[in-house]
Amino acid sequence: MTQLSPSPGRASGKPSKLFFVDMITRDLTVEDCILDLIDNAVDAAVTRQSVDVMGVLPGRNGDGETFASAIIRLTIDQDRFVIEDTCGGISAAEARDSVFRFGNPGERPPEGGLSVYGIGMKRSFFKLGKSIRVESSTETERFSVDIDVDEWTNRGDDDWDFAFDEIGDAAGDPGTVVTVGDLTPDTRRRFGAPAFAKELLKRIEATYALFLVAGLVIEVNGSRAVDSLPAEVLDSDEIRSAPSHFTADEVDVYIIVGVSPVGDRRRHGWYVFCNGRMVLDADKTAVTGWGRDVAQWHTKFGHFVGYLYFRSADVRRLPWRTTKQGVVTELGVYQKALAEMQVQMRPVLNFLSKLYPGEQTAEDVHERTMMREAKSKAITSLGEAGAGFTVKKSRKPEDPAAKLINIQYKKREGDIDRLRHCVQELNGESAKRVGEYAFEYLIKQECEG
Repeated sequence: MTQLSPSPGRASGKPSKLFFVDMITRDLTVEDCILDLIDNAVDAAVTRQSVDVMGVLPGRNGDGETFASAIIRLTIDQDRFVIEDTCGGISAAEARDSVFRFGNPGERPPEGGLSVYGIGMKRSFFKLGKSIRVESSTETERFSVDIDVDEWTNRGDDDWDFAFDEIGDAAGDPGTVVTVGDLTPDTRRRFGAPAFAKELLKRIEATYALFLVAGLVIEVNGSRAVDSLPAEVLDSDEIRSAPSHFTADEVDVYIIVGVSPVGDRRRHGWYVFCNGRMVLDADKTAVTGWGRDVAQWHTKFGHFVGYLYFRSADVRRLPWRTTKQGVVTELGVYQKALAEMQVQMRPVLNFLSKLYPGEQTAEDVHERTMMREAKSKAITSLGEAGAGFTVKKSRKPEDPAAKLINIQYKKREGDIDRLRHCVQELNGESAKRVGEYAFEYLIKQECEG
């Protein structure tokens, strides 16, 4: 390829395409790329239909908006990848001025969707394959763009544009079709894994749970994604969860913590969302406060569940990483959220710790009774913002004299058999019952005589 020399007296600072492409795709997985392309379709649906999926949260006063006829279909095999949607399409002006640019223009207005940096679609193309076709139609116009990655790279570092192949009147339902062929070796390898499509569907179900609840349809090779988020907590007169809400740096922050239902064996920890999209899944690390001012994760906290939601009209203020997998912990809004998360966690962890006392049997632990008797409640049905997680022991405290304490000791098997033989009513009874009888007998002889 031919490279132009810089003007005399100037040192070139222009980017190298090969370096640029390698850097923006290096830390991405194939799954990350597919989710980036889904984000673009979701953004189009949100913009077109003005659906606020976080309106279902307590205190948000959502009016139950749902998506109408917004469908995203993925087709995956070892030769190509196709994502097509009916989410509204891309205008030719948007394609010309912003969609195919590497990075959003500085003057780009805040939108409140999922598109942040203006890099996701292009890096997904480069990661997935070398032959890409984008076809999109709005209600008034359509366009198509074909990208040959090798040809684009060989044009040199001074020409970064993509040419329209066709612009014309609208045709078909408003939406976009992206077809990727000549797959990269990494993509072909992942697509060839027997469980890839199934695993991808599960990740989609978790990542876009709120959108799925709001009526968005996403399919992978004909299988439809369903909401899979374990968004329920225990609720009773004694156990209550109420959301916490505050605003910082033009970001609304909602925090909900609680105890998951008895028998629920799904993964728990902190679930973190930005504008409705999940960016952390059941996190149990210091990123969400574990091991800082609260205890480190332990199996006894297996029923802890926390939901952290960030919402902002200016997507640049949200604490998500460029891959949208993880958070930027250094941002002020996340540090404020983290401090509140740790405050909210403590009463839940204290409650769960009491489930495993050293001296009492399981049947004697009041907290276990509270858990068994509480009902599951969807977090969307919780009341207004309040005191977070609270436990109220509404029953009268037990008489200390009636409190049961577990006693454990060992005796020779022969002596236990002798006692069974000497006391007729102990014939055939367990060693535990023999020990209880001996204790009761001693009480009568020494304390009641």
